[in-house]
Amino acid sequence: MTIDVTRYTILNDRLFRVFNNYKIAVVSDLHNAKTGEDNSHLVSFIEKENPDMIAITGDLVDASKTDMEVNSR
Repeated sequence: MTIDVTRYTILNDRLFRVFNNYKIAVVSDLHNAKTGEDNSHLVSFIEKENPDMIAITGDLVDASKTDMEVNSR
């Protein structure tokens, strides 16, 4: 699995000042991918970016891959 980063800067006078330098991490289309134990590589990558918000979009699981391990903590 490859983790890609694309950064966008949005300048808009209509946004509230609280959103100046606001960072959103978007995690999308994982399709059951694993990035280390408990996805530690992905978690570490996101932590380094230090986002204000994490948006999870797209397909996190794949219907054709039903052999998922369930972790109940």
